[in-house]
Amino acid sequence: MPFHDGKHTRAPVRPKALLILVMQPEKQHVADMIAIAREVVKAAPEIIVDIAAPGSSANDVEPWKWTLPTLTVSLGRLGKFMPRRGPILQNRPVKKLEQCRRFKSVGISTPHTEPFEFGRQYFEADFGKFAVLKTLPLALTSSGREMILLPTRRLHQISIAEFPEDHFLRRAPALVQRFIDTGPKPEYFQVLTLLGEQILWMRVRSATEQVDLCEPEVDHLRKAIVDPRSTYESAGENFLDLLEFEVPSDVIEFARAAYKAFPDIPLQACDIVREAATGHLFILEINAGGNTWDFSSRRVAASREKLGGRERLISIYDPWPRAATALIRKVRELAS
Repeated sequence: MPFHDGKHTRAPVRPKALLILVMQPEKQHVADMIAIAREVVKAAPEIIVDIAAPGSSANDVEPWKWTLPTLTVSLGRLGKFMPRRGPILQNRPVKKLEQCRRFKSVGISTPHTEPFEFGRQYFEADFGKFAVLKTLPLALTSSGREMILLPTRRLHQISIAEFPEDHFLRRAPALVQRFIDTGPKPEYFQVLTLLGEQILWMRVRSATEQVDLCEPEVDHLRKAIVDPRSTYESAGENFLDLLEFEVPSDVIEFARAAYKAFPDIPLQACDIVREAATGHLFILEINAGGNTWDFSSRRVAASREKLGGRERLISIYDPWPRAATALIRKVRELAS
Protein backbone atom coordinates (compact mmCIF):
# COMPACT_ATOMS: atom_id res chain seq x y z
CA MET A 1 0.00 0.00 0.00
CA PRO A 2 1.20 3.56 -0.57
CA PHE A 3 2.16 5.65 2.41
CA HIS A 4 -0.52 8.32 2.50
CA ASP A 5 -1.44 10.99 5.02
CA GLY A 6 -4.85 12.10 3.88
CA LYS A 7 -5.16 14.83 6.51
CA HIS A 8 -2.17 16.71 5.16
CA THR A 9 -2.07 15.69 1.52
CA ARG A 10 -5.77 16.12 0.62
CA ALA A 11 -6.20 19.69 -0.56
CA PRO A 12 -9.17 21.75 0.67
CA VAL A 13 -9.73 23.15 -2.83
CA ARG A 14 -10.65 21.38 -6.04
CA PRO A 15 -7.57 19.30 -6.93
CA LYS A 16 -5.90 20.00 -10.25
CA ALA A 17 -2.88 17.68 -10.17
CA LEU A 18 -1.52 14.57 -8.49
CA LEU A 19 2.07 14.20 -7.26
CA ILE A 20 3.23 10.70 -6.40
CA LEU A 21 6.41 10.40 -4.33
CA VAL A 22 7.94 6.92 -4.48
CA MET A 23 10.33 6.40 -1.58
CA GLN A 24 12.85 3.68 -0.77
CA PRO A 25 12.23 2.61 2.86
CA GLU A 26 15.90 1.73 3.51
CA LYS A 27 17.07 5.06 2.07
CA GLN A 28 14.36 7.57 3.05
CA HIS A 29 12.08 7.70 6.09
CA VAL A 30 8.36 8.08 5.52
CA ALA A 31 8.34 10.98 8.02
CA ASP A 32 10.54 12.94 5.61
CA MET A 33 8.14 12.31 2.73
CA ILE A 34 5.13 13.33 4.82
CA ALA A 35 6.90 16.53 5.88
CA ILE A 36 7.57 17.37 2.24
CA ALA A 37 3.98 16.55 1.26
CA ARG A 38 2.69 18.92 3.91
CA GLU A 39 4.84 21.72 2.54
CA VAL A 40 3.63 21.01 -1.01
CA VAL A 41 -0.01 21.22 -0.04
CA LYS A 42 0.52 24.28 2.12
CA ALA A 43 2.13 26.16 -0.77
CA ALA A 44 0.03 24.66 -3.58
CA PRO A 45 -3.34 23.39 -2.27
CA GLU A 46 -4.45 22.43 -5.76
CA ILE A 47 -1.89 19.57 -5.72
CA ILE A 48 -2.62 16.34 -3.89
CA VAL A 49 0.18 14.01 -2.87
CA ASP A 50 0.39 10.24 -2.50
CA ILE A 51 3.45 8.54 -1.01
CA ALA A 52 4.26 5.09 -2.34
CA ALA A 53 6.98 2.47 -2.02
CA PRO A 54 8.40 0.11 -4.68
CA GLY A 55 6.19 -2.70 -3.39
CA SER A 56 3.07 -0.61 -3.89
CA SER A 57 0.71 -0.90 -6.83
CA ALA A 58 -1.14 1.68 -8.90
CA ASN A 59 -4.28 0.01 -7.54
CA ASP A 60 -3.39 1.39 -4.10
CA VAL A 61 -4.04 4.90 -5.39
CA GLU A 62 -7.71 5.88 -5.26
CA PRO A 63 -9.12 5.55 -8.81
CA TRP A 64 -10.46 9.11 -9.00
CA LYS A 65 -6.95 10.50 -8.55
CA TRP A 66 -5.83 8.94 -11.81
CA THR A 67 -8.18 11.32 -13.61
CA LEU A 68 -5.86 14.18 -12.65
CA PRO A 69 -2.70 15.29 -14.47
CA THR A 70 0.01 13.33 -12.71
CA LEU A 71 3.75 13.49 -12.05
CA THR A 72 5.62 10.62 -10.40
CA VAL A 73 8.93 11.35 -8.66
CA SER A 74 10.78 8.25 -7.49
CA LEU A 75 13.91 8.55 -5.32
CA GLY A 76 15.11 5.16 -6.59
CA ARG A 77 13.76 2.38 -8.74
CA LEU A 78 9.99 2.22 -9.18
CA GLY A 79 9.84 -1.51 -8.55
CA LYS A 80 6.31 -2.80 -9.04
CA PHE A 81 4.74 0.64 -8.86
CA MET A 82 3.74 1.62 -12.39
CA PRO A 83 1.80 4.91 -12.68
CA ARG A 84 -1.24 4.87 -14.94
CA ARG A 85 -0.49 8.26 -16.44
CA GLY A 86 1.94 11.15 -16.50
CA PRO A 87 5.74 11.43 -16.77
CA ILE A 88 8.11 9.66 -14.41
CA LEU A 89 11.29 11.11 -12.93
CA GLN A 90 13.32 8.45 -11.14
CA ASN A 91 16.76 7.87 -9.74
CA ARG A 92 18.99 5.32 -11.43
CA PRO A 93 22.73 4.69 -11.52
CA VAL A 94 24.56 6.49 -14.34
CA LYS A 95 27.92 5.25 -15.63
CA LYS A 96 30.80 7.64 -15.01
CA LEU A 97 31.78 8.09 -18.64
CA GLU A 98 28.17 8.87 -19.53
CA GLN A 99 28.15 11.47 -16.76
CA CYS A 100 31.24 13.16 -18.19
CA ARG A 101 29.76 13.20 -21.68
CA ARG A 102 26.48 14.69 -20.48
CA PHE A 103 28.14 17.36 -18.34
CA LYS A 104 30.25 18.49 -21.27
CA SER A 105 27.23 18.53 -23.57
CA VAL A 106 25.50 21.16 -21.42
CA GLY A 107 28.60 23.22 -20.64
CA ILE A 108 29.25 22.03 -17.07
CA SER A 109 33.00 21.90 -16.31
CA THR A 110 34.20 18.39 -15.52
CA PRO A 111 37.72 16.93 -15.65
CA HIS A 112 38.67 15.20 -18.89
CA THR A 113 38.05 11.47 -18.47
CA GLU A 114 38.72 8.38 -20.59
CA PRO A 115 38.83 4.60 -20.14
CA PHE A 116 42.22 3.41 -18.88
CA GLU A 117 44.27 0.83 -20.77
CA PHE A 118 47.69 -0.48 -19.72
CA GLY A 119 50.35 0.50 -22.24
CA ARG A 120 48.33 3.29 -23.78
CA GLN A 121 49.85 6.78 -23.90
CA TYR A 122 47.94 9.70 -22.38
CA PHE A 123 48.83 13.34 -22.98
CA GLU A 124 49.26 16.33 -20.67
CA ALA A 125 47.35 18.44 -23.19
CA ASP A 126 44.25 16.47 -22.17
CA PHE A 127 44.97 15.52 -18.57
CA GLY A 128 47.46 18.04 -17.23
CA LYS A 129 50.60 17.01 -15.36
CA PHE A 130 48.84 14.47 -13.13
CA ALA A 131 45.99 12.05 -13.70
CA VAL A 132 43.85 9.98 -11.38
CA LEU A 133 43.20 6.29 -11.92
CA LYS A 134 39.89 5.18 -10.43
CA THR A 135 37.54 2.27 -10.72
CA LEU A 136 34.98 2.31 -13.48
CA PRO A 137 32.22 0.19 -11.84
CA LEU A 138 29.95 2.33 -9.68
CA ALA A 139 29.72 -0.34 -6.98
CA LEU A 140 33.42 -0.06 -6.11
CA THR A 141 33.70 3.66 -5.39
CA SER A 142 31.79 4.31 -2.17
CA SER A 143 34.86 4.12 0.09
CA GLY A 144 36.78 6.83 -1.77
CA ARG A 145 39.93 4.67 -1.65
CA GLU A 146 39.78 3.05 -5.08
CA MET A 147 41.95 5.65 -6.80
CA ILE A 148 45.59 6.69 -7.18
CA LEU A 149 47.51 9.66 -8.59
CA LEU A 150 50.21 9.25 -11.24
CA PRO A 151 52.15 11.48 -13.66
CA THR A 152 50.28 11.61 -16.95
CA ARG A 153 53.43 11.15 -19.02
CA ARG A 154 54.23 7.88 -17.23
CA LEU A 155 50.85 6.20 -17.38
CA HIS A 156 51.84 4.11 -20.40
CA GLN A 157 54.83 2.73 -18.49
CA ILE A 158 53.00 1.14 -15.58
CA SER A 159 52.08 -2.54 -15.67
CA ILE A 160 49.57 -4.61 -13.80
CA ALA A 161 52.44 -6.60 -12.24
CA GLU A 162 53.37 -3.53 -10.15
CA PHE A 163 50.18 -3.75 -8.11
CA PRO A 164 49.24 -6.21 -5.34
CA GLU A 165 46.76 -8.99 -6.02
CA ASP A 166 43.90 -7.19 -4.26
CA HIS A 167 44.46 -3.81 -5.97
CA PHE A 168 41.46 -2.33 -7.77
CA LEU A 169 43.40 -2.18 -11.07
CA ARG A 170 43.52 -5.98 -11.02
CA ARG A 171 39.89 -6.43 -10.02
CA ALA A 172 37.96 -4.20 -12.38
CA PRO A 173 38.13 -1.86 -15.36
CA ALA A 174 39.42 1.64 -14.59
CA LEU A 175 39.22 5.13 -15.95
CA VAL A 176 41.76 7.93 -16.08
CA GLN A 177 40.73 11.47 -15.13
CA ARG A 178 42.51 14.80 -15.01
CA PHE A 179 43.59 15.57 -11.44
CA ILE A 180 42.21 18.77 -9.94
CA ASP A 181 44.59 20.10 -7.29
CA THR A 182 42.50 21.69 -4.53
CA GLY A 183 45.49 22.88 -2.49
CA PRO A 184 47.75 21.78 0.36
CA LYS A 185 44.78 20.54 2.41
CA PRO A 186 42.64 18.67 -0.12
CA GLU A 187 38.89 19.18 0.03
CA TYR A 188 35.71 18.81 -1.96
CA PHE A 189 32.11 19.93 -1.70
CA GLN A 190 29.04 17.75 -1.79
CA VAL A 191 25.70 19.34 -2.61
CA LEU A 192 22.52 17.28 -2.61
CA THR A 193 19.88 18.66 -4.95
CA LEU A 194 16.27 17.66 -5.51
CA LEU A 195 15.10 18.63 -8.99
CA GLY A 196 17.85 21.23 -9.04
CA GLU A 197 17.06 22.73 -5.61
CA GLN A 198 19.74 22.40 -2.94
CA ILE A 199 18.60 20.56 0.19
CA LEU A 200 21.91 19.56 1.85
CA TRP A 201 25.50 20.70 1.40
CA MET A 202 28.87 20.34 3.09
CA ARG A 203 32.59 20.90 2.68
CA VAL A 204 34.70 17.76 3.25
CA ARG A 205 38.31 18.41 4.25
CA SER A 206 41.32 16.11 4.45
CA ALA A 207 42.73 15.19 7.85
CA THR A 208 46.31 15.51 6.57
CA GLU A 209 48.40 17.65 4.24
CA GLN A 210 48.89 16.77 0.60
CA VAL A 211 52.20 15.18 -0.37
CA ASP A 212 54.74 17.25 -2.32
CA LEU A 213 53.45 17.04 -5.88
CA CYS A 214 56.80 18.25 -7.21
CA GLU A 215 58.37 14.95 -6.18
CA PRO A 216 58.41 12.91 -9.41
CA GLU A 217 58.74 9.40 -7.97
CA VAL A 218 55.71 7.24 -8.70
CA ASP A 219 55.83 5.48 -5.32
CA HIS A 220 55.72 8.87 -3.62
CA LEU A 221 52.74 10.05 -5.67
CA ARG A 222 50.81 6.89 -4.85
CA LYS A 223 50.61 8.27 -1.33
CA ALA A 224 48.92 11.45 -2.57
CA ILE A 225 45.48 12.36 -1.29
CA VAL A 226 42.96 12.09 -4.10
CA ASP A 227 39.82 11.80 -1.99
CA PRO A 228 39.84 13.45 1.48
CA ARG A 229 37.72 10.60 2.85
CA SER A 230 40.73 8.30 2.51
CA THR A 231 42.31 10.15 5.46
CA TYR A 232 39.39 9.60 7.84
CA GLU A 233 40.66 6.32 9.25
CA SER A 234 43.75 8.06 10.62
CA ALA A 235 41.56 10.87 11.96
CA GLY A 236 39.49 8.42 14.02
CA GLU A 237 36.53 9.92 15.85
CA ASN A 238 37.72 13.40 14.95
CA PHE A 239 36.69 12.95 11.32
CA LEU A 240 33.50 14.88 12.10
CA ASP A 241 35.67 17.95 12.65
CA LEU A 242 36.56 17.73 8.96
CA LEU A 243 32.99 18.48 7.86
CA GLU A 244 31.65 22.02 7.49
CA PHE A 245 28.00 22.80 6.83
CA GLU A 246 28.58 26.07 5.02
CA VAL A 247 29.83 26.28 1.44
CA PRO A 248 30.32 29.26 -0.90
CA SER A 249 27.29 30.41 -2.83
CA ASP A 250 28.97 29.79 -6.20
CA VAL A 251 29.31 26.12 -5.31
CA ILE A 252 25.57 25.92 -4.63
CA GLU A 253 24.77 27.60 -7.94
CA PHE A 254 27.17 25.30 -9.77
CA ALA A 255 25.40 22.25 -8.33
CA ARG A 256 22.02 23.69 -9.30
CA ALA A 257 23.26 24.21 -12.85
CA ALA A 258 24.58 20.64 -13.03
CA TYR A 259 21.01 19.33 -12.72
CA LYS A 260 20.33 20.25 -16.34
CA ALA A 261 22.68 17.45 -17.45
CA PHE A 262 20.25 14.88 -16.00
CA PRO A 263 16.83 16.54 -15.64
CA ASP A 264 15.13 13.13 -15.45
CA ILE A 265 17.01 12.18 -12.25
CA PRO A 266 15.43 13.97 -9.27
CA LEU A 267 17.96 13.38 -6.47
CA GLN A 268 21.59 14.20 -7.25
CA ALA A 269 24.55 14.23 -4.88
CA CYS A 270 27.11 16.40 -6.64
CA ASP A 271 30.82 16.05 -5.83
CA ILE A 272 32.46 19.37 -6.68
CA VAL A 273 36.06 20.61 -6.41
CA ARG A 274 37.68 24.01 -6.76
CA GLU A 275 41.04 24.16 -8.50
CA ALA A 276 43.43 26.00 -6.17
CA ALA A 277 45.45 27.69 -8.93
CA THR A 278 42.51 29.10 -10.91
CA GLY A 279 39.49 29.08 -8.58
CA HIS A 280 37.50 27.23 -11.24
CA LEU A 281 34.85 24.74 -10.15
CA PHE A 282 34.58 21.22 -11.59
CA ILE A 283 32.04 18.49 -10.99
CA LEU A 284 33.69 15.11 -10.53
CA GLU A 285 30.50 13.05 -10.59
CA ILE A 286 27.01 12.72 -9.24
CA ASN A 287 25.56 9.91 -7.18
CA ALA A 288 22.36 9.28 -9.11
CA GLY A 289 21.21 6.02 -7.51
CA GLY A 290 19.17 7.66 -4.75
CA ASN A 291 21.16 6.41 -1.74
CA THR A 292 22.36 9.83 -0.57
CA TRP A 293 19.36 10.94 1.50
CA ASP A 294 21.52 11.60 4.55
CA PHE A 295 18.59 12.87 6.60
CA SER A 296 17.37 9.33 7.26
CA SER A 297 19.30 6.81 5.12
CA ARG A 298 20.34 3.69 6.99
CA ARG A 299 23.66 3.80 5.10
CA VAL A 300 24.92 6.76 7.15
CA ALA A 301 23.00 6.15 10.37
CA ALA A 302 26.09 5.92 12.59
CA SER A 303 27.69 9.08 11.19
CA ARG A 304 24.39 10.95 11.37
CA GLU A 305 24.02 10.15 15.04
CA LYS A 306 27.53 11.48 15.72
CA LEU A 307 26.48 14.70 14.01
CA GLY A 308 23.46 15.02 16.30
CA GLY A 309 20.91 12.92 14.44
CA ARG A 310 18.17 13.53 11.91
CA GLU A 311 16.62 16.45 13.73
CA ARG A 312 19.90 18.36 13.82
CA LEU A 313 20.39 17.97 10.07
CA ILE A 314 16.86 19.18 9.47
CA SER A 315 17.45 22.18 11.74
CA ILE A 316 20.68 23.04 9.90
CA TYR A 317 19.25 22.85 6.39
CA ASP A 318 15.47 23.34 6.72
CA PRO A 319 15.18 21.21 3.57
CA TRP A 320 11.45 20.51 3.27
CA PRO A 321 10.27 23.92 2.00
CA ARG A 322 12.94 23.90 -0.71
CA ALA A 323 12.07 20.33 -1.65
CA ALA A 324 8.41 21.32 -1.91
CA THR A 325 9.25 24.34 -4.06
CA ALA A 326 11.11 22.14 -6.52
CA LEU A 327 8.33 19.54 -6.63
CA ILE A 328 5.59 22.12 -7.14
CA ARG A 329 7.54 23.66 -9.99
CA LYS A 330 7.91 20.29 -11.71
CA VAL A 331 4.27 19.32 -11.21
CA ARG A 332 3.12 22.55 -12.81
CA GLU A 333 5.63 22.08 -15.63
CA LEU A 334 5.22 18.38 -16.42
CA ALA A 335 2.08 16.78 -14.94
CA SER A 336 -0.13 15.30 -17.60
